Amino acid sequence: MKYLSLFFLSIFFIACSNDKDSTTVKSSDLSVSVYASCSVKAENQYQLDSGVSGKVLRILVQEGMPVDSGQVILTIDNTNPKLNTENALLAYEQAKRDYSGSNSILKNLKLQSELAFDKMKDDSINFSRQQALWDQKIGSKIELEKKELAYNNAKNQYQLLQNQYHQTENQAKTGLRQAENNYRVSAENSNEFNISSSIKGKVYSINKEPGETVRFQEILAIVGDDKTFYLELEIDQEDVMKIEVGQEVFIRLDAFKGEIIKGEIRKVNPIVNVSSQTFIAEAAVIDSSLKLIPGLTGEANILLETKKNALSIPSAYLKNDSLVLTENKKEVKVKTGMKSLDQIEILSGLEAGQKIFKPAEE
Repeated sequence: MKYLSLFFLSIFFIACSNDKDSTTVKSSDLSVSVYASCSVKAENQYQLDSGVSGKVLRILVQEGMPVDSGQVILTIDNTNPKLNTENALLAYEQAKRDYSGSNSILKNLKLQSELAFDKMKDDSINFSRQQALWDQKIGSKIELEKKELAYNNAKNQYQLLQNQYHQTENQAKTGLRQAENNYRVSAENSNEFNISSSIKGKVYSINKEPGETVRFQEILAIVGDDKTFYLELEIDQEDVMKIEVGQEVFIRLDAFKGEIIKGEIRKVNPIVNVSSQTFIAEAAVIDSSLKLIPGLTGEANILLETKKNALSIPSAYLKNDSLVLTENKKEVKVKTGMKSLDQIEILSGLEAGQKIFKPAEE
């Protein structure tokens, strides 16, 4: 009797095991989706970086506080921009003196040009008089040639000084304009001691403490909208061609177990993200009563297609992409269609309610 009981107990366990490895073909809605990891972002979220290097002097707001557009978040103590502005001002003032000062090169050239013009005028008169005398057979040919040579030299000298004056004037104008622009840029850069928000929103993080050193273009804070949020999705390269604006998205965040957030694709970036080697898409939140916070992470399923009343089986019950085990472990060839994450559509070869078995693992 003991051995008989063990025999029937073994039969029971085998039957239970077989039940676990069997299922029935069902007709149900079959949805195909693309998986993506995701994180919550605030609308208009951006990182504030520093335009200078130095030390944090003061922090004027706290994390979680609202800010207005243009409101100063922190200040940086740095002497380099001040010195640059002072040097730019000195260069600008020197350029003004070079262009219009009382002892400028232009004034000296203008004076030389005026003197050269007077000399050319006198030599022209002397040459004309000598020419008139020569026409009356008075004077010598050598004297006439001397007057002519003096006039030509004076004329060439005047033209040379005129050209030099105009060239120097253009250079002085350009130098003055450049010095003025440099001074304005330097003066504007000196305002970068104050790191300000460019939007009305909320300060989500501040990465520095007073007294800490700041490097040029280092991220100092994160600011974004305090009411509107969206989801940033990371999509594998082989799936990105399936994604289109307007597709439904179902999101599960790690912080809210069992809760589903509905969204809609609003943007797909057309270039791969170098750091993650994925494509980035954005999904607008269209249905959520959850309190979202930037930085929350989770997973998303982007709905590609739904088929009503599709005959389907679990993917694990398909062998070699086309065979299914039926009663008595008979292999039946099937034709498949749509595939979801764990289900596959059966187009022919099986009927609803038919019992099938999971193939043995090889």
